[in-house]
Amino acid sequence: MLTETAAAIGSIKAAFDIAKGVQALQTTTDVKQAISDMLDQLLSARLQAVEAAESEAKLQAEIESLRNTLATMKAWEEEAAKYALKEVAQGTYAFQRTEFEDPRVWLCPNCFDDRRKSVLQTELISAGRMTMLQCKRCDFEIVTDGHRPRLDSLPQPRRR
Repeated sequence: MLTETAAAIGSIKAAFDIAKGVQALQTTTDVKQAISDMLDQLLSARLQAVEAAESEAKLQAEIESLRNTLATMKAWEEEAAKYALKEVAQGTYAFQRTEFEDPRVWLCPNCFDDRRKSVLQTELISAGRMTMLQCKRCDFEIVTDGHRPRLDSLPQPRRR
């Protein structure tokens, strides 16, 4: 942007110098040539000023985008500070609000790392023999009560 501005100023100065020189010219041809040169310099200055304005507009848009990104990041950091990683079941962790929340509400740690809040949903499996928390967004699961049935202990289909 500084380059375009400097070039525009240089073109305007050159046009001014040409205009001052027109006064000293004696012939109509010399005057017409000087006016033509002056118009060329003014056109060049105008084009460079437009380029500088476009460059400035792009930079302003980029600055605004970066400000929005920064505001989003700050808002998430403030929200994330309200949660702590706590043990749900032995050796398994999820995020839970530190104050004034229902202690049964857990947030998925995978989604939380992606800066999203996704509540883990309680699922009862095998007619109540196992309770688990599941994230519907990323399929993260935590078994909180009971155990998963082993595949070899499941009833086998009958062969005909």
